[in-house]
Amino acid sequence: MIVWNDPGAQREGRRPSYCMINAGFWGKSKGQLHRFFPWKEVSIPDNHPLNLKAGDCSCTETHMKGRILVTPSDAAAHPEWMWDAGEMEWDIKIHKQVAYNVGYGASKFFRILNAFEMFWHTEGMKTAYEGGSG
Repeated sequence: MIVWNDPGAQREGRRPSYCMINAGFWGKSKGQLHRFFPWKEVSIPDNHPLNLKAGDCSCTETHMKGRILVTPSDAAAHPEWMWDAGEMEWDIKIHKQVAYNVGYGASKFFRILNAFEMFWHTEGMKTAYEGGSG
């Protein structure tokens, strides 16, 4: 798995190819944690509802679960990955309360016709979360 496009990989014509799980935290000890998976360990069904699976991390329209552990030695060994040392685990239910979307305007038919030069879709514009992290 190539995580960052380092100069050696660039010279060999190799490109980054991975899924990154990112979690962050605020407060006195703020930071961000990343976990990387090669694409062969990632499952994202095409043309189906969201159901991302990468190792023991998962995300659907109604639930997300996972964990990240970055040791101090891992964080020091890869400063280019812009991560902090720490650990986080979460199991959260997602309750979408308000959505903003263009409805049929985002359908495949209208995208093929380029009926809209630009549109945006915010399915969980207002979302309540239930559960926690550790």
